[in-house]
Amino acid sequence: MSKDDPLQFKVAFENIFNNKASHLEELLATILHERDALSGNLVEEIEKAAGQKQSLMQSVEENVRQSKTLLTHLKQTMPAHSQEAILNWCDPSGGLNQLRDRITDITSRCQSENNRNGIQVRRQSQHVHTALNILRGEGLTSAFYGATGEPATEHGVRSLGKA
Repeated sequence: MSKDDPLQFKVAFENIFNNKASHLEELLATILHERDALSGNLVEEIEKAAGQKQSLMQSVEENVRQSKTLLTHLKQTMPAHSQEAILNWCDPSGGLNQLRDRITDITSRCQSENNRNGIQVRRQSQHVHTALNILRGEGLTSAFYGATGEPATEHGVRSLGKA
């Protein structure tokens, strides 16, 4: 297949994949911590989690660049082989493919949990906007009804700021 020693690539891929898995596990823990902070409206913790998430994502992106560089080199020497075949060449035991599958699972979980946090943020934002509209008196309908059960027009809606 290639003149290069598969063991050197196996070790390099293992290091990259293990680092990436470690960063992703830490990212998942940060996302879960962020959810707790969102539930408790702990603004400082939310900001801290956002910074940690950004830093961890930069680390993950660096791991992706490293593995792509390694794969590109091997693809040039073995153009007819898939990524899975190249990883099997480096590690016939299948350990690298198992690591890659683990990374895929953690990544999926991170995406799912982060999406849940996004839904929670949007819901909280809607509650805040609704409360602000109530305070401003915007979009409110009359809460008074006449004898016929129709909304009464005698009483106008006032903003709490004007009350």
